[in-house]
Amino acid sequence: MRPSFLFCLSFLQIVSVVWASASLVDSWSLSSRLRRFYQADRSLRRLEVVPRSIPSGWTSLGCAQDGSSRAFSYSYSSSAMTQESCIATCDSLSYTYAAVEYSSQCYCGSTLMNGLGTSLSSSSCNMACNGNSAEMCGGFYTMNLFSKSSASTTTTTWTLSNACLVDTGSRILQSYSYSTSSLTPASCQQTCQARGYTLAGVENGDECYCGNSFAGGTPTTASTSDCSAPCTGASSSTCGGSYDYNNNFYHHDEHDDDEYDDNRCIYRNLGPYPSLRGRHLGATSAGLQHEHFLQLSFHLPNNMLWQRILYRRCRIWNYCGNSYSSTPVSASTGDCNMACAGDSTQLCGGSWRAQIYTYGTASTTTTTTTSTTATSTPTWALSNPCVVDTSSRILQGYSTGGSSNTPSSCESICAGQGFTIAAVEYGQECYCGNSFSSTPVNASISDCNMACSGNSALLCGSSWRAQIYTVVSSSTTTTTTTTTTTSTTTTTTTTTTTSTSTPSPTFVAAPLASGWSLSRACAADNGTSSVLQGYSTTSTSLTPASCQTTCANKGLTIAGVKNGSGCFCGNAFVGGAPAILNATVSCQTPCSGNASYACGGVGTMAIYTSTTTSMQEFWQTTWDRSTLLTSMTGIAPVPFTTYGTPAETDMTVDETQVYQQMDGFGAALSDASAKLFYNLKNQNSTAYNTLLHDFFDITNGVWSAANNVLRVPLGSSDFSETLWSYDNTAGDTSFANFNINNAPSYVWPVLADILAINPKVKIYIVPWSPPAWMKTTNSMNGGSMNPSYIPIYHNYLFKAVQGFKSKGITVYAVAIQNEPMYSDSTYPSCTIAVADEATIGTNLRTILNNNGYSSVKILGFDHNFDQVAGYPTTLMQTAPNAFAGASFHCYGGSSSNLATFQAAFPSKEIHITECSGVYGTDWWNDIKVRSFVMAFGDTVNVEQGFTSNLFIGGPQYGSRSAMMWNLALNSTGQPKLPGSDSCGGPPCRGVVQINSDGTYSFNAEFWPIAHAGKAIAPRDAGGPFGQRIGVSLAGTYYWSLKVSAYVTPRLSPTDLTRYTLVVLNWRDYASTAWNPTPQITTINWRGVQATYTFPVGLTTLSWYA
Repeated sequence: MRPSFLFCLSFLQIVSVVWASASLVDSWSLSSRLRRFYQADRSLRRLEVVPRSIPSGWTSLGCAQDGSSRAFSYSYSSSAMTQESCIATCDSLSYTYAAVEYSSQCYCGSTLMNGLGTSLSSSSCNMACNGNSAEMCGGFYTMNLFSKSSASTTTTTWTLSNACLVDTGSRILQSYSYSTSSLTPASCQQTCQARGYTLAGVENGDECYCGNSFAGGTPTTASTSDCSAPCTGASSSTCGGSYDYNNNFYHHDEHDDDEYDDNRCIYRNLGPYPSLRGRHLGATSAGLQHEHFLQLSFHLPNNMLWQRILYRRCRIWNYCGNSYSSTPVSASTGDCNMACAGDSTQLCGGSWRAQIYTYGTASTTTTTTTSTTATSTPTWALSNPCVVDTSSRILQGYSTGGSSNTPSSCESICAGQGFTIAAVEYGQECYCGNSFSSTPVNASISDCNMACSGNSALLCGSSWRAQIYTVVSSSTTTTTTTTTTTSTTTTTTTTTTTSTSTPSPTFVAAPLASGWSLSRACAADNGTSSVLQGYSTTSTSLTPASCQTTCANKGLTIAGVKNGSGCFCGNAFVGGAPAILNATVSCQTPCSGNASYACGGVGTMAIYTSTTTSMQEFWQTTWDRSTLLTSMTGIAPVPFTTYGTPAETDMTVDETQVYQQMDGFGAALSDASAKLFYNLKNQNSTAYNTLLHDFFDITNGVWSAANNVLRVPLGSSDFSETLWSYDNTAGDTSFANFNINNAPSYVWPVLADILAINPKVKIYIVPWSPPAWMKTTNSMNGGSMNPSYIPIYHNYLFKAVQGFKSKGITVYAVAIQNEPMYSDSTYPSCTIAVADEATIGTNLRTILNNNGYSSVKILGFDHNFDQVAGYPTTLMQTAPNAFAGASFHCYGGSSSNLATFQAAFPSKEIHITECSGVYGTDWWNDIKVRSFVMAFGDTVNVEQGFTSNLFIGGPQYGSRSAMMWNLALNSTGQPKLPGSDSCGGPPCRGVVQINSDGTYSFNAEFWPIAHAGKAIAPRDAGGPFGQRIGVSLAGTYYWSLKVSAYVTPRLSPTDLTRYTLVVLNWRDYASTAWNPTPQITTINWRGVQATYTFPVGLTTLSWYA
């Protein structure tokens, strides 16, 4: 008889620094193992301190391949991630490796795990850091890797010390062990090294053992051929051997039944008394089920009586013999809880637990036994979706873990051990108890985000976060069994079973308000804030129906009752759809208004939804300024019902007609605007921050214009204090003296603050003039481009794109020249022929593409609507591959001219990039006509104002954006370039007026920008902007409204899509007698109809479906 437990041994010749281990599971001593690298307080994950330089002693190791198992265990994410901030965090936690990945993720550790390598090219780490777009922060499962000098210079070398040794039942390496379905020699070595061990052994294909010395003296050498088990993580490598007790082999080769042809296994005769490793029986086979095993037994040698054991640990084995090596000790039936590999509906033992089967001929000796037993079968339910665990453990009764962990397997284990509370944690851990050692603290549901090791489709807590399951009822089963058994193996069993159930308490079904239905009988609420945040209240007379009515009156379509007296409302779930819980466990608090009804529980709520699609989320600005971008929360939802008689204005929304994706609405940050904002910041920082949020915050529901586009001049314009360019050195054709810091110092801080509020803001850049030395007049004011510099001017624009990148600003689009058909000797301007602009654009496209800026768009023309058939048409025809499209200004013609361009070039983009209001005009007239047409100084009739506008009509003619000129000016239209005749009549007006005393006020332009911005802003944080869809008007007063319609997708497929209208009602009869008339309108959509009365003014409204 030859002992088993053959395994390959590796020896670490150079011992490295000992670090705490990370993520691998020890199935046998879970409570004693270190689960991860030094566990930092969770607050450190929010650390966003960005040092100015990489800490001393750190070096780059290049681009490395990460994997789903992750190379390091400590991590955090940040919207301001940079290489420096990640390294600083890891350094502060005493880790020696740092890595940035996927733009926003930082990983720390003190040893490289899971086979991490550094063989990738730098191009594989191509995602810009969220906090500094000039830096790369890894990519999709790739990371920029850094090490502290001590880590990067230490060399660790593993060598094969013994090709095959004999293990013993007590183990020759006893310090640490684990089993995994992804074992390789390297992963075992790394794990042992990480735990400070110098010896590593792999065995049985899936087992790893660690230590610093051999237990029991020098081990016995075995034949190399005995260590032939394929590694579970790399079948091309071998990881020791399995149970081999002597050389008598029996092969399962001649099976006639195809059902078992793919399960050919080798059986080894144990002899009569195998007893190694504590096993009662020894011959083994993998991948079996009960019936399969019994069938195979007939192919063993004749005249041999076999007793067999099925045992599963990470994978399934069976054991065979003629007798026991020692008398088996009975275990709890619940201990045998592992599913068979061949049939998951059957059980095949458990961890060191076996089920025994016998086979043989009948005997003359018969034993009859009759027994009656009563057993309890528990019913489990999720009682808390995520709680904080502690180092002392909130459940201390029993713990285990492994690669097959799921909530149901953990429940079975705990039930088998006699416990009524189960917890899954860290993907692969299971804890049991009958009570908590301390009251659990609720955590955010999103914290419990690790997949179960036994089923990746399920969640099993996370790092120090557990999901709690409790027994909610039990079925009592009474079993009477009569057994007649021969002295060999023939067994006949007759069983009679009677079950009774102990029910959970129930409530009377609560009546619902009309138009409402139950969505979730019980759902988890967030640990720190509710999943419904539109409105909340408490009541001593709460019922589900009263809460539903409250929410409906607030224009909200989701209602939740919580903890007996709390009512919560919203139109969508904050943080995603909540987890569904067992109502009989977690939602058992009586309603304060009627104790016969259940109204949620502590941290849980019953959720109801409106069954009627209704218009809601109304924002209004009226002609008399009684409302100014006011959220009309008091308006009851307007339901869509069956078709009725069309109103005098009849609107039809057609979502099958899908048009351009919108980029946004906004204005330009001229030097003048930037200076006023910067001065306000120094004078009144609170007002400054509030003002920037009022413009650029795109969070759903906040009071904001939701600006998402911003135009920035390259060099001075008519609204600069002085003349300047990025290269003032005459004849510098290589642009060696190009300096991005030539811009006024106040420009960059303001841009940084804007992008901090809304990182999605799209930056458009354009020069008002090339540097003076590149022009025929040798002046930035007026004149034209010197033809000799046409071939190189693209380099100047390219350096500008690079310069913005160096400031952490990604350029979305660049135009060649502001108003290339106009020259004014009093401020920066320049004429450029269409053929020259085509040449510059073509060269610029090439250099951008060749240097990693292929996503930067080039826009041509950038001048007035009324020239659409000339310059821009010729430009698109001359250089079709260079330009993404054309941009237009409002100072000549109207946006209806864009129809010509759209028809001629349907694949080209259209942008409206400039229009300015002036002081001294009527506020409402500006809203309804001037701020839409902005026919600067022109006489505009009513019909022209109706069809030609920026923020409604512009998108209808294909524009993806619409921008005003100065974002901010003072009350006199300053600061402006001295001597400029720009805005020579009434002063130009900024979207906001910033005063010298630190106050500000919004001008008429703000309100249409804001209403249009609201219509397309993302519904979800990080979600997409709106896309224009079809809408038409009919009826007697069709002309009284101007409308655009948008659809905004959601991030979660379970969330309802948002549909939005932005509507102008200008029916005031101002041409005859002042008579502002609200417009009754029927709105048709998907075969249903709603009726709404639009006040004279602007309205933005939404519904969800």
